[in-house]
Amino acid sequence: MANTTLQKRKVKGLTNIACFDKTDPANELMLVLETPGSAELDPGITELLSTTMSELGEEVIESVEISGQRPIVSCTFPALTPQLLSLRKLQQLNVSQDTFDIEKRVRVSKNEYPAAIAGREGNGMPADQAGSVMSAINQLGRTVPLSREPFVTFDPAATNDSFAQGADGAWKVSDNLIGFDIAYSFPHTVTEVLGLSENPILDLRLNFTVLMRDLRLFRVEMPSITVDREGSGNIPLSAGEMSLNFRVTYDGSTCTPIKYKFIDQLRAC
Repeated sequence: MANTTLQKRKVKGLTNIACFDKTDPANELMLVLETPGSAELDPGITELLSTTMSELGEEVIESVEISGQRPIVSCTFPALTPQLLSLRKLQQLNVSQDTFDIEKRVRVSKNEYPAAIAGREGNGMPADQAGSVMSAINQLGRTVPLSREPFVTFDPAATNDSFAQGADGAWKVSDNLIGFDIAYSFPHTVTEVLGLSENPILDLRLNFTVLMRDLRLFRVEMPSITVDREGSGNIPLSAGEMSLNFRVTYDGSTCTPIKYKFIDQLRAC
């Protein structure tokens, strides 16, 4: 028997999470997820208490039985990722051609801004789109729309309160607007946009690998889970942690919805 102590057999930390999309059982998809900074398991056990009367005429507990299990796993991830958004919404990701608007606010310092190079937002945009708009803040602080002119013939010195949108996201603005704050929106079509599809994620499984202080492994395996969409909290749209709760479901493959395994092997790096 290998030498061990209670101190060595304490949990050191979570090291891995493995999540599988089982919507197509013949082709499980293992998702690539960051390891959450924290993860907690609420076993969700409810108990049935049977009571009887004591010799003193008092109601006492005679026996306790587990009447239900509704486990919840609460995870906190470092930040929002496409995979986490897919899980949060329980919708699969897909890639398709799509159109969106490039929208920016700029303090104008010159009358012409260059086109975007390959790979940068705006590259591939045609010139003079009807949907391109630009506004400016005037001396009174009011937002006023600017007139759109043809890009090739536009003369910034000759036309006030106007702009032109060129190919690949280039744009020009009237000389009288230099020093002003403007905002613009230019439509842009991209052939490869990653987004949420209409295809649902119907079933998942989830495994956690935890390291003990002696570097041996502790596994928590959940053969079937879904996402707690009510209890997972807000979706961060800026830098910051993202919370995601998993609800453990019972698929009949095991006697209990969660399996716990202490493994007599050390972590290999």
